Amino acid sequence: MKFYADQQLCYADILLLLRIKVAVLSFFKILNSTGLEILRLL
Repeated sequence: MKFYADQQLCYADILLLLRIKVAVLSFFKILNSTGLEILRLL
């Protein structure tokens, strides 16, 4: 069984998910601060 390999993969996935969450939260902060200007660009 590749227990350690799977454990390292899960650890990397957790770090990746944390980075994605931070990016999404910062994106929503930008959305809230600028308001409708970004929505017009979309």
